[in-house]
Formats: sequence, C-alpha cells, structure tokens
Amino acid sequence: MYGSLINRLCKMRNTGAAIGFLRIAEEGGLKPNTKAYSMIIDRLGKDGMVDAAINSLVEMKSKVIHANVVTYTSVIDGLCKHGKWKEATRMLTEMADCRISPNVHTLTVLVNALSKQGMKGSRGVT
Repeated sequence: MYGSLINRLCKMRNTGAAIGFLRIAEEGGLKPNTKAYSMIIDRLGKDGMVDAAINSLVEMKSKVIHANVVTYTSVIDGLCKHGKWKEATRMLTEMADCRISPNVHTLTVLVNALSKQGMKGSRGVT
C-alpha cells in the first residue's frame, strides 16, 4: 500500500513528500522495495536532481535492495538529459557489472539522448 502512495506523490511531482513517506514507512518497520525506490529515483531524475537520484541508488544498494533495469534506466535518463555522459556511461557499466541487461527502453533513452546531442552539435550549440 505504501508503494501506491509513493507512486501518487511522485506523479504529483511531490518527491520530497514521497521520500518523507518512505522514511516514515521504514521507521514503522516496513522495508522499502525496488519499485518504491525506482519511482523516487525516476522522479528525481525527471526533476533534474540527478545527484539525488544517484545518492538514492547508492542508499538503496547499501540497504541490500537490488536495483533493476528500471532503476538504472531512470538514472541514465536523468544523466543523459543533463549532459553527464561520463556518469551515464559509468551507470551503464555498473548495470552490466550487476548482470542487468539494458532493455528496449534503456536503449531508446540512450539513442534519443545521443541524437539530441548530435542535433545540438550540428547547429553549433554545445
């Protein structure tokens, strides 16, 4: 049930409240799952808070909650949208090291980001 509330808060762009609710759930003895963290990480990335998204991924892994392709794709998407190519490449490598294969969505994120970067470069804008 807490996952539904986190999802709703994230969709309403109220990431702070979603994170706060996650903390309250943990204090109440509930262990957050991959899906709950992935929703928060996705919203953080979409809101341009890629460092916070990466920190949430690190926190998640420190709690032995396994990231999945959705989690990594969300981080990679945020990094690409903010031109952080080295970090995005590092995340892709980390993903492979964890034996998580990119899916169609992951590849679409990368192709879209690279094509947008190419279009900017062809116009002389960097």
